[in-house]
Amino acid sequence: VGVGVGMVMVEGLYQCYNSALIALGKDQTNQIQYDYDDTASSSRGDSYLDTNTNIFQQLSQAIASGEALFRSMEVEHKLTPQPEHYHALLQIYANCFRVIRVPVGVDGSNDLELDNDYVGVDVDIKLQRKLLHRMTFLLEELENNHLDHLLDDNDDDGRHIRRRVGSGASDTKSKVSADIYDAVISSFHKSFRHQQQQNGSIRNKDLQKVQDIVERMVQLLERDLLWVDRGRGHTPILLALKRVLSMGMQSQSGTTTSHGRLLQIMERFQALGGGSDNDNDDDDKDDPNSNLNSGDTNEGHIPRMDSKMYISYLNALSVKTDKSDNMDKILELWKEMNERNMKPTTNHYIAAITALGRSKNRQGAKHAQKLHKQAIRQYNILSPSQQKKSDFNAAALYTSLIRATRPKSSSVIAMLESLERKYQETNDPHLKPDIKLYAVVLNQISRAGQNNLPRVWGIVDRIEHLYDEGDESMRPNKMCYTPVLVALSKSGHKDQVQMAEQLLAHMEEIFAETGQDDIKPDQITYSSVLLTISRSPIPIDVKRAYELLDIMEKKASQKEIPWPGLPAYISLLQTIIRNGSNDMGIEAENILQRIDELYASGASDTKADHNVFVSVIQAWARSTAPDKAMRAWNLLERMHSRYNKGEEAVRPSVKALTSVLNACAYTTSRQNHEEAVEIARKVQEMIIQDKHGKFYGKPESAFFDLLLKTFAFCVHDEVEQERLMISVIRHCCDEGQMDTRILETIKRSANLFHQLPSLVNMGQVNDQPEKVSGFKGGLMSVQDLPRMCWRNVRARRLK
Repeated sequence: VGVGVGMVMVEGLYQCYNSALIALGKDQTNQIQYDYDDTASSSRGDSYLDTNTNIFQQLSQAIASGEALFRSMEVEHKLTPQPEHYHALLQIYANCFRVIRVPVGVDGSNDLELDNDYVGVDVDIKLQRKLLHRMTFLLEELENNHLDHLLDDNDDDGRHIRRRVGSGASDTKSKVSADIYDAVISSFHKSFRHQQQQNGSIRNKDLQKVQDIVERMVQLLERDLLWVDRGRGHTPILLALKRVLSMGMQSQSGTTTSHGRLLQIMERFQALGGGSDNDNDDDDKDDPNSNLNSGDTNEGHIPRMDSKMYISYLNALSVKTDKSDNMDKILELWKEMNERNMKPTTNHYIAAITALGRSKNRQGAKHAQKLHKQAIRQYNILSPSQQKKSDFNAAALYTSLIRATRPKSSSVIAMLESLERKYQETNDPHLKPDIKLYAVVLNQISRAGQNNLPRVWGIVDRIEHLYDEGDESMRPNKMCYTPVLVALSKSGHKDQVQMAEQLLAHMEEIFAETGQDDIKPDQITYSSVLLTISRSPIPIDVKRAYELLDIMEKKASQKEIPWPGLPAYISLLQTIIRNGSNDMGIEAENILQRIDELYASGASDTKADHNVFVSVIQAWARSTAPDKAMRAWNLLERMHSRYNKGEEAVRPSVKALTSVLNACAYTTSRQNHEEAVEIARKVQEMIIQDKHGKFYGKPESAFFDLLLKTFAFCVHDEVEQERLMISVIRHCCDEGQMDTRILETIKRSANLFHQLPSLVNMGQVNDQPEKVSGFKGGLMSVQDLPRMCWRNVRARRLK
């Protein structure tokens, strides 16, 4: 009796602690939430900041109280915390995430009107990371204490694991609730959304952590160690998987590894039966959700994917980096949905069309077009009353198809005009083109070629006309105007810079009048104007480009826009080069230093890469500096040095080497000729050593032409000059890169030109080339030479 009473007392203590933790979590976090909401509606200013600081203190106190109560089980009563106690404590942490919000000034998503320099922005993120770190630790502690002895990978199918547990699937005390994992993963999900709002991306390290957690959850599901509450069914499992799929979609880094691993987790889940029906009840076969609330039998513990899960899975497949076989997987999922009598919604079609269009398989685009036609056909066969209730959205379907398959400009315009006609004929709101579709059409057309500016302007005029007639949904935004800037940069119009600046001023004026964020110029808008300036067909004062970049950096420092990306700085470098000032090399080096300083100060998007270095080298090559060859060489050496230290983005290429040769070939100072020749020979040796082009890449005709020009112009000893030029010709023919430019360079040396037939005789170079009598050099073209000499030259280079 005494032992029995003791057992009851211990069990009672466990229950008391569990109830106390649950009550503590609800009481304290609800009070903090009330204070936070009350603060949001109170007056702004210093008093608000003081109150908000107190709220963060209350959160810390709530967490400390929960931890103290949790740990007192071991300290005061020598009790080992059970999974339900971990769950209650983790729920306190999860409840805190409902309170933490991202203030306005970051992305304008909240109703709190705080200044941009509000310290709570950093406090929010820091507190979130602290909570996530602690939640991850608690989850690992739970697994170590209660699951390590159950998860033995050497067991065959986990059979004797269940025997050790004792009563198989019905023994819920040997299992961990799916709600625990959902609480942790949902907190990560909220944190990821905040990270995106503030930084535009999420940390790959955090994504790996949450994938570790969901992988362990699936492992427990495989071993029948995951307990599911009857009341919630399999909702926690499905929610957790959807959230991790969503987080994988949001990730901006590590796509190959992260998404590949994520899809492996999903395939494991599907292999459990998560994508197929259970056949226990014939009456439930046609109901996609029939087994969500099944009992505690082993079969009932394998949840099927619901309708929304298919959308999440298809979206994940659309961003998979290694897409060699995902088309078959997408079609398999679509077939599976049909077999389960799931009626596809517009969102299913959009997800499948996007995934198929982005597949590497050439048939992917065709399958995407078939699904698009199928969606339209299914809508057309509905009765008028059914169409009214339908979720069909033709504009969204066309948008996804254009984005995924990138059709030709003429096809894109035909799609838009066809939908416009249908809407005008029927006035069916489901067929109405929306502003997103117009923006996607504009984006696709603007990037297609040089002659699309009139088409782009025409579509923008239609958008503005519809808006002026009273259609508020057609209000032009920066997604409509930015493609105009892109088209202007490719137009070659003599007034393209003036037109771009007028459009930018127009956008700034509308934003100043209305305060609408969707028209506010961002870093892409300013970068597009800079690109237009850099491509101007007439000389432009480089000061305007500097002014625009200064505006971008100032706005970025005030957190109005993200920091300018490298395209903005490259456009500035190209403008400097086109401007042709005597000091362009020094100016370009200053820009490179500016980029390095910004990156060192925390602007992660401004880390110098290969293109930046090549642009600086090109600036020196086109300058009049007498030592430009050495300046270009020094930059190439810096690229090698930084690459050897782990900066993959600055890996030197044949393009960088060719730019260095450009500086050597046009060194005008005679006293620097020897230096230029020495550098050119070093560059030549780099390519010779990289025999198959595995590091630098294969050289093209421009490389050999500049190498020949360097030796022809800078080597003053005729014998040495001829020897060096012959070595270049041999190498050029071996690479199949002999073109018209190179032939013209060779013609300038009459002796060398007359030796050319014997040098290239069937690709074999004689050690002692002899002159060929009767050879009329003036009539010779590249195609008179053996084909192997020009086999890799583009057709236009042969004319």
